[in-house]
Amino acid sequence: MICQNELFDISFSLSLIRGDIENDCNIAVVDSIIALLKENDIKNNDVRRALGSVSGLSELWEFVKRENYYVRTVVLDIDSQKLVCYLEHLRQLLNEGAFQQGYDFADALHVLPDMMAMHNGKIPKAFYSVYLKKYNKKWKQKIR
Repeated sequence: MICQNELFDISFSLSLIRGDIENDCNIAVVDSIIALLKENDIKNNDVRRALGSVSGLSELWEFVKRENYYVRTVVLDIDSQKLVCYLEHLRQLLNEGAFQQGYDFADALHVLPDMMAMHNGKIPKAFYSVYLKKYNKKWKQKIR
């Protein structure tokens, strides 16, 4: 279970990673998100708390230092295993120094948490047919 707002924070985090793909902190950020998703009971501000412990983040990551108060909280049952799998692939690319490919994968992946938030926790087919298809074609991958 995850609060919808946390999916939005994950999406924003992936956008920041994409924007500074070679930053040394990216692997720690991805690892923190993976660890949180494996807990599978993510409440409001848990992403911010987890990322707030990553040292060396730039001022672009200031949002993790502030907890939000949400008027509306929607709790979703998501396929966190699939999201973790994608994040592990991103981490592998970052570890290998495959930054251009990592950029393209982060570009595809950053929309997924938002899409899941808007589709009751499900991964819509459009993610595969639009975003993953483009990535797979360019990099001759078969990520599904």
